[in-house]
Amino acid sequence: MHHFIFPSQDTWISSGSSTIDGESFKDQNFGRDQILEVKKEFFNNSFDHQTRALVNFNGTEFTELSKSVSDGTIASDAKYFLRLYEAEGNSEMTEEYKLAIQPISQSWVEGTGKFGDRPKNTNGCSWENRSNPIGGTEVKWNPKSIGNEKASGSLNIIGNFGQDEGDELQITVGGTEFRFVASDPSAIPVDDSPIFFHSTGSSAATYLNSLVTQINAASIGVTAVDGSSFLSLTASDAGINGNNISVDTGSGTTFSDVLTLEGGTDTVTSADGDGPSVLLVSQSVQSFANQSPDVEVEVTNMVNMWLQGQVENYGMLIRFSGSQETDSETFGHLKFFSRNTHTIYSPQLEVRWDDHLPCTGSNTGSLNQLVVSGLADNFIYMKGLRESYKVGERVKFRVESRKRYIQKTFTTSVQNVTGSFIPEGSGSYAIKDVATDEFIVPFSDFTKLSCDSDSNYFIQYLDGFYPDRVYKIQLKLKYDDGQEQVFDDDFEFIVKRK
Repeated sequence: MHHFIFPSQDTWISSGSSTIDGESFKDQNFGRDQILEVKKEFFNNSFDHQTRALVNFNGTEFTELSKSVSDGTIASDAKYFLRLYEAEGNSEMTEEYKLAIQPISQSWVEGTGKFGDRPKNTNGCSWENRSNPIGGTEVKWNPKSIGNEKASGSLNIIGNFGQDEGDELQITVGGTEFRFVASDPSAIPVDDSPIFFHSTGSSAATYLNSLVTQINAASIGVTAVDGSSFLSLTASDAGINGNNISVDTGSGTTFSDVLTLEGGTDTVTSADGDGPSVLLVSQSVQSFANQSPDVEVEVTNMVNMWLQGQVENYGMLIRFSGSQETDSETFGHLKFFSRNTHTIYSPQLEVRWDDHLPCTGSNTGSLNQLVVSGLADNFIYMKGLRESYKVGERVKFRVESRKRYIQKTFTTSVQNVTGSFIPEGSGSYAIKDVATDEFIVPFSDFTKLSCDSDSNYFIQYLDGFYPDRVYKIQLKLKYDDGQEQVFDDDFEFIVKRK
């Protein structure tokens, strides 16, 4: 299942001032802008100021999400992803940069301002204030006493990394490099760095399991946690020294810097007027390397802390990571669609979990198993698909399967027709927006077909689907010989307003 919820408020804030008349942006509100700007401004070839975005998912939809997790409707091991969509591409970006997503520590008000307002609108959240009501008194971001904290960070393991001999993860702690190599290939570059070998994996999950075990056994100054699809690292020691930890991945002689642990601090009081204060208990970082600037970053740890009541949910802060936010080497002008956009690209919190019932045993009733050897020509289609559904419906979509061509037989007795079911793991679904031809729900490990005694099926929540738009279901069949067949036969439906 891929389930989506929208933000209850969002805005962006600026630490700078106008280069024309000097008017400060620090108390200006942009809560009604259709764009969230995360950028670095330069003046006379020198860095001048930065901006950040704030997004909060603490509305009715998040409350319903919390209830669903509590009662088991949504699995406790569900994954959560922040999705942001860039409006103008990456023409003004350096090829490589990182964005950090951190939990905000205090409440804030979205406000009613826009960047183009003249005179400027200060009603709401800004760089200096978390609220500033009209006719009232501004409420500043409070200086926050921060205790000794441990630096931390998460790294998504994508593709087939870790499944081949020689795939290597390098962790540099306090200037010392430690190498963790999958298996023991005969020819790897040798240097003076301590090196540890562990087994490859047949998947990201099995690779991470052996990697985490080896990292923790090595006692190098970081603690590793296996997140199934991501690696979480936390510095063993609190304090600013924890910031001096980086991670590279690659193989042979080719490596890329993918993660710098952040958040380690000594006891200080944060400076007043330096933007929103954030909690250092969780952080997600997404690295970009000459690719689409759309954000799809896992924030599972952060959301789970909110759901479990460990910290209050005041939303997320999005900014350039670490020193990249203020250096003169990284350039960036990102414009993400806000919740006020008139497009279908509003920010989203995406929830992914495996909700399918296995197509085995008593779940299949008296159905016959479809032959998926690769020799039979099969046909999969939707059964009882309605023309329209309403936003918020929980729909059980039925999927039928059979041989494409049925051989004729002759008999003098009454024949009972028994349906077929797609075997476990061989069927999945996806949903596209017809107008944009973009996947709303892609084929994934979270879109496997379920089965009961009537047929295969899948359940889809239509929260997060935009009304008055046409969507199309695609079905995929995997064969035992490795073939994959996609059935795209105009299985279309419209989502209407309630």
